Amino acid sequence: MVRRPEVTAALFVLFLNAFGLAQTILPADPTRSVRISGRLVTSDGHPIDFSVQVGEIMPDGLRDSTSLESDSSSGVFTFLGQAGTRYRFLVGNGRSTPPKTADTASGKDIDLGDMVLAFCPAVASHTRQVPALGASARRLLDEMVIEPQNPLVPRDVSVNGGPRALPFSLPPSKYRDSSGMTATESRIVPALPPCWSGPSLDRPKEWESSGMVDFHDPFRLESFFDGKVRSLRVVRYYPGTPESKIREEVGKIWLGLFSYVTSSITWDEGNFWNVEVFVEYDDGKRTAILTDGAHAEVEDRRGKYWFMRL
Repeated sequence: MVRRPEVTAALFVLFLNAFGLAQTILPADPTRSVRISGRLVTSDGHPIDFSVQVGEIMPDGLRDSTSLESDSSSGVFTFLGQAGTRYRFLVGNGRSTPPKTADTASGKDIDLGDMVLAFCPAVASHTRQVPALGASARRLLDEMVIEPQNPLVPRDVSVNGGPRALPFSLPPSKYRDSSGMTATESRIVPALPPCWSGPSLDRPKEWESSGMVDFHDPFRLESFFDGKVRSLRVVRYYPGTPESKIREEVGKIWLGLFSYVTSSITWDEGNFWNVEVFVEYDDGKRTAILTDGAHAEVEDRRGKYWFMRL
C-alpha cells in the first residue's frame, strides 16, 4: 500500500502532538510528590519482608494511615508522599522498633535508613480485675429521679391494628475530633507508643477513634464517664412501664459489668430501647443513655456514642 505524502505528514504531526502531551502529563510534579524510602532489617542486619504503617502526622494522631510491604530480598519499602507534609513510619503494636519521621518541607526525596525489627518484652499475664462496687454508684441509683410523662404520640406504627409508640433513638452524634470532623468523617488514628499496653479508661484519646475497643479489665458505667456524675434522671420510658421495672432495667446496666464497647451495634439479637436516662455532672454537662436492661447506647462526655452489652 502506498500512502499519500500529506497523510503521512498528518500522522507524523499527530504522533508528535500526542507524544508532547504525554510528556507534560505523565511525569510526577516534583514540587508536589516526594519519594520516601527505608529499609527493614533484623537485628543481625538481614533484610526482612514485613508490614510498615505510614500516616500523615496530625495534632492528635495519624491521618490516612496505610500499610506498606518491604521487599523480601532487599527489605526496602517506598512511599510517595506530598511536599510540605510530615509522615510517621512504624511497624505496629507488639514491636519496640522506634518509629521514623519524614518531613517533606524541602520537596527532596528522603532516605530513612534502616529500621531494625525488634519485639516488645513479654508482659506477665494477670487475671481480670473486677472493680469493687462503690457506694456512689448505689447512691446515684437510689436517688435517681423518674420524671412523669404523658403517653408518647404514635407515629405511623401499629400493632394488631392499634397504634403504639416508636422505640427511642438519640439524635445523630455531634462528636468531633480535633480536626473538626465527626466520628464518621474522621480519618485520624491515634499515634500509639511502640509497646502499647492496651486501652485504658484513663487515656480515651488512644482508642476513641476505634470502632471496637476490648478492655482487659471489666468496668462499670460510672467509671466510663471521665467526670464526676452528680445525678441520674429518667426522662423518657415506654408508656405504662411500672416505676419498679424502670429502676430494675437502669440498675442492671448502671451496676453491671462491661468489657467492650463499639461505635455501632454488633450483637445479633434484637433490642428495643425503652428507657432514656440523662447523666448529669457537677460541671453542668449532660449526656444520655438508652437501655433495655441488657444493652446500652451511651453518650460519653465528648459527645460520641458507644454501644455495649452486659
